[in-house]
Amino acid sequence: SGFDISGQTEEQPIAAIEKLEVELGPSGLVTIRVKRVRGARAYLHQFTTEPPNSETVWTSEGSTNPNFTFRGLKSAVKYWFRIVALGVDGQTVYSPVDFRVIQ
Repeated sequence: SGFDISGQTEEQPIAAIEKLEVELGPSGLVTIRVKRVRGARAYLHQFTTEPPNSETVWTSEGSTNPNFTFRGLKSAVKYWFRIVALGVDGQTVYSPVDFRVIQ
């Protein structure tokens, strides 16, 4: 018919995450956020209590929003945070890792 197929789009690589913001709230609350990532379908908001390396086990919470608030974190404990943006066909982009000592 000469018309393009409706809904067919060219797949583009997911954009990089430049900066992770970590905001301490009241005792046990931490909000982490990144700017919305072009091409991301979902985000994994992650933390760990051990210094990150290739074998670190991360605790994850999934969301379609680029920000998330963790609740019930232990006071006087050092936590490392990151966000993973998930795109189509298994594309993943990691934010920089940042840490805070919880109040």
